[in-house]
Amino acid sequence: GSKGRVPYFLAPNQRARDAFRRWRGMHEDTFDWREAQIPEGITDETEQRKKDKEKEKKKRQKEKQKVAKAQAQQEEEERKRKEEEEAKALEAAQAKCDSCKKPLLSRPFTRLNYLYCSPECVNAHRRELQAEAAMKRFGSGT
Repeated sequence: GSKGRVPYFLAPNQRARDAFRRWRGMHEDTFDWREAQIPEGITDETEQRKKDKEKEKKKRQKEKQKVAKAQAQQEEEERKRKEEEEAKALEAAQAKCDSCKKPLLSRPFTRLNYLYCSPECVNAHRRELQAEAAMKRFGSGT
């Protein structure tokens, strides 16, 4: 049995307990509510406050998620940027043929201070340099 317990604590579920609290909210001065052991009454005002509080909580959670998402995106972009920089640095560090600009994979051919990937590139670049020198002489002679 009830063993001297108050009806509020015998209520089978939260909905029934809330009914007691709503009644208290509407009739605050009618009973000795402490004796009945019924917690703070529920009024439209307290219910609205609770709803607003929950809305605020959801809003904060959404903001948190937004911030976390933005941060993750920023970290991903940073990682990609670093990856690209490393790839560029690696490419730049690799010696290239002074004629065709292809990376030098095997032992390069050299002429003066230049590096080449093939004898054809050596000759092509030599002709290029000779043509440039001739143009300079020709251009400055006028």
